[in-house]
Amino acid sequence: MPKLLTNAKLCGARNRAGKSCRCPAVRGKARCRMHGGRNPGAPRGKRNGMWKHGGSTREALALRRAATRPCLRCRKPFESEGNHHRLCGACSNRAAETSPYAV
Repeated sequence: MPKLLTNAKLCGARNRAGKSCRCPAVRGKARCRMHGGRNPGAPRGKRNGMWKHGGSTREALALRRAATRPCLRCRKPFESEGNHHRLCGACSNRAAETSPYAV
């Protein structure tokens, strides 16, 4: 083997047997040319042919994540910070105080 390839970083992809790919990774990437190292990815925005309404853009997903939703305990609307944030501040503080696992 040429000396340059022996020092090269290997591809991080796994095959069906669970072993790693033995090809050298593309310079500056973590994958070889056969596992997507040369591909820069799909174009962003309207340049992508599948872009129709923008409902799945990063901005739209962030808006939906930070939506106003009702608290599961007291039903008052509050600004949620994500999918798993379902209690308002007052209810989460109350739950932390009454929890048997509180320190």
